[in-house]
Amino acid sequence: MSEEDQVDTTAAEGADREGVAARQTALVIVMQVHENDAWASPVADRILSKSPLDQQDRNFAANLAFSTLRWEGTLDWVLANAVSRGLEAVEPTLLDLLRIATWELLHGNQPVHAVVDSHVEVARVVVGQRATGFVNGVLRNIARRIDDLPWPDEATDMGLGLKYGYPSWVAHAAVKRFGDERAAEVLDAGNRPAPLVLRAVAPREDVLAALAAEGIDAEPGTMARDAIVLADRIQPGRLAVIRDGLAIVQDQASQVIGQTAAEGLPAGATAIDLCAAPGGKSTHLAQQGLQVTAVDRHAGRLRRAAEMADRLGLEMATVTGDGATVDLPEGVDLVLVDAPCSGLGVVRRRPELRWRRSREDVTSMTAVQQQLLQRAVDLVRPGGRVVYSVCTWTSDEADDVVAHAVDGGRVTVADVPQVGTPTRFGVQMAPDRDEGDGMYIAVLERTAEVS
Repeated sequence: MSEEDQVDTTAAEGADREGVAARQTALVIVMQVHENDAWASPVADRILSKSPLDQQDRNFAANLAFSTLRWEGTLDWVLANAVSRGLEAVEPTLLDLLRIATWELLHGNQPVHAVVDSHVEVARVVVGQRATGFVNGVLRNIARRIDDLPWPDEATDMGLGLKYGYPSWVAHAAVKRFGDERAAEVLDAGNRPAPLVLRAVAPREDVLAALAAEGIDAEPGTMARDAIVLADRIQPGRLAVIRDGLAIVQDQASQVIGQTAAEGLPAGATAIDLCAAPGGKSTHLAQQGLQVTAVDRHAGRLRRAAEMADRLGLEMATVTGDGATVDLPEGVDLVLVDAPCSGLGVVRRRPELRWRRSREDVTSMTAVQQQLLQRAVDLVRPGGRVVYSVCTWTSDEADDVVAHAVDGGRVTVADVPQVGTPTRFGVQMAPDRDEGDGMYIAVLERTAEVS
């Protein structure tokens, strides 16, 4: 572990009985996510795995960090109403500290004085005595005004976004996709922690028995036939079934994609996964007996996908390159396009993602998605299957992309799995009603060539 991962909580532990060390650890996690433009989960795992905190305080620190990243825009709006000099004038470390403290004031269950005093102490330990007066003043100002903040009307995009912790454009997209009432439910569900889900590679009953022997409480998933849902969040590396290659981590909605893609195809049928890394869906196709070529433009990530296949005892060819242009065999039985997308369907697992995407990103991604889907149509044989999926729920990246392919006249819409909510061309899964992430899937069939 690098020095920057080591959180020196000695001063905090000696000065505090109210969780200052845990709050300091949460601050370091949030700071590293921002400073390195990193994903929160690996940062938190790396820091907490070496932390001297007990398990209860580790859980507290992780919840503070993830909640702060999840609600960052709302927290900044609250702080902008309390910091007269403007947030741009606040040094990054103090701003992250104030965000964490503000989340506690809004959503935590600790007394106000304990929250304020603890974060003032964190400021003293991390920044120095000079910061304590500023932090104390801002937090007490928020505490006094917390019931009188000028929240915008929830019927507006901004009001809906602030209520559930999303940018206004995401709130607008949710209403467009789901309507007013369900949009709120989908956004709210995106703020709940996701369970740890495994895909059994060995027979599911055998994996369940192995987990039970480890003292791990788990049950079969209801969306996918190989899915296993653990009752508690556990670091996957601690599970023997993972180390022994009996299972991998994969959300149920993602398992539906691979299961649907291979449904009814004979063993040895040829398949190409055009956007294969990190390998979950490619290995799922291979696990079901297909002859798989995994394609990805990121060599390092594709190499890890190949290593996963080896670890699971599966055969899988790999091709490094852009799936839209790299040379590939034509006339295959199946092409899977799990396209790059805005990722709004996985915000339960990546709390910071919503603040890293923009409406412009969606526009640029739809062009890439259309290219990849068109390439899939070119590669599959007449009568063959094309499966298009994205881990998001925006209309632009789902039905609208498929419509572009259908309008081309070379594919027809085929049956989709009996999960999620039917859409014009496919189905939309979402965590408010389903037991998985927000995945969209459409199944297409290549029409016969006209002579």
